[in-house]
Amino acid sequence: MKKIIKSLVVLSMIVGLTACGGNNDKSKSKETEDNKTTEKTNDEKKKLEVTESNYDFDGEYVNYEIKLENPNTEYTIRFPTYVATAYDENGGVISTEEQVLHILGPQETHYWTGSLDCKGLTPNKVEFKTKSTDYYYSKTDKSLNEYLKIDNVTEINNDNETTYTGIVKNEYKEDISGVAIILIQRKDGKMVEGNINFVHDLSSNDSVPFEISGDNREIEYDSYEIYAYNWS
Repeated sequence: MKKIIKSLVVLSMIVGLTACGGNNDKSKSKETEDNKTTEKTNDEKKKLEVTESNYDFDGEYVNYEIKLENPNTEYTIRFPTYVATAYDENGGVISTEEQVLHILGPQETHYWTGSLDCKGLTPNKVEFKTKSTDYYYSKTDKSLNEYLKIDNVTEINNDNETTYTGIVKNEYKEDISGVAIILIQRKDGKMVEGNINFVHDLSSNDSVPFEISGDNREIEYDSYEIYAYNWS
């Protein structure tokens, strides 16, 4: 009788272990599927985004500022492109321009400024859209923007405009032929004005001075930001 009971106990243990082993296999399988799903999600190419914009109309031109963001964690976007368009009250296009920038690294942001010639017509709406295709996504290209540093900025005010001077330094191992300097002025945290200028021939580990002006028109602002972007 004891032998029979012992045999039943051993048999039940074997069945239990087999069941546990089966559950582990299913658990591992589910974990593998979850990991593949996560990897696929991380590998998806996300579209370039406009995360902030502002514009005003001076009677002839729409002057605007825009902030672009690369939401991807792995992909660099080469030649990030946006289209700015001014429309009349009937939805007709008054003026439009397409702007191609350089390289936007993973989760990197990029400010830019521009203007639209509205030929004296008052726009009812100004729209900003991004353009991108699979061709422009890369895991190998690198943005050099992180190697460009702004330092020693001085704000100079006079009767007609505000001028900003400073130094831009290239901390990259190679020379950079061109750098775009972007000024963004803000009021209560919102963009109200911007401008752009360029410097050229910035050698590795060298610095060059820059100067950039605020707009001649009177605007109210309480803070400003200056950015440097590779333009070579």
